[in-house]
Amino acid sequence: MRKSKMTTRKLTLITMLTAMAIVANIIENSITLPLVFPGVKLGLANVFAVIALYMFGAKEMLLVNIMRVLLASLLSGRIFSYTFFMSLAGALLSSLVVILFKRRSGLSIIGINCISAAFHGVGQILIVMIVMKSTEIVMYLGVMILLAIPTGLFTGFLSKMIFERIRKENYNA
Repeated sequence: MRKSKMTTRKLTLITMLTAMAIVANIIENSITLPLVFPGVKLGLANVFAVIALYMFGAKEMLLVNIMRVLLASLLSGRIFSYTFFMSLAGALLSSLVVILFKRRSGLSIIGINCISAAFHGVGQILIVMIVMKSTEIVMYLGVMILLAIPTGLFTGFLSKMIFERIRKENYNA
């Protein structure tokens, strides 16, 4: 009986993290900021995927990210579009790199978010290079990685605060 209760609780938390990631993704995509740098966003949805990584592990992070990309794209009518594949590539590459960094480095949750932000941009640029059949866009990667630092720091602090709150609440439950 104890095992099924834990499984239900885990499934419920993963579902909640996925739902929050979807909502954050849709809200962030609907905000059009007058930015000079196209394609640069805060990455608020990644907060919930990183929390899944720290709470449960690699499989759960991948699950949250894949479900977020699929469902948010489906809800916004962008499923299997150019932006869908950019988002999927960014989410998968950043997830895989972050999983490796978390296992092999002493980076904090804030550092992990910075790495995630940088490699999300790398994944997106790779898709653009494939679709456009051009390597010229790789020059924009410097801008993406440079801007990944402040966005990664912001989402990292947010992830840390939320994760600590969840952990505290779980100890009190």
